[in-house]
Amino acid sequence: MSHLLPLFDQEPRRVRRADPETSKAAARHIRVGTLRAAIWDALGANPEGLTSEELARVTGKSLVSISPRLRPMEQQGLLKQAGVRKNSSGDYAIVWRRNA
Repeated sequence: MSHLLPLFDQEPRRVRRADPETSKAAARHIRVGTLRAAIWDALGANPEGLTSEELARVTGKSLVSISPRLRPMEQQGLLKQAGVRKNSSGDYAIVWRRNA
């Protein structure tokens, strides 16, 4: 696991007041720092970049867990968009790379 895990653990879990209790309970159990570290490590091992679908496959995490982490990591300057390519459904998806 990445040595940056303590940095990644600082991201707050996001839930809305109107979210159902099941969503709030799920948010309490998600290890955001672990997911972000897994993304960081996967992109380090794949410098050509990966789509969110590919990241989910490589990390063994669900797509719905991986996707919400990408934009915040981009906003923090950790990731950058590196073009697009087709995913398994034939739609175009953003290719993500490490920014550093």
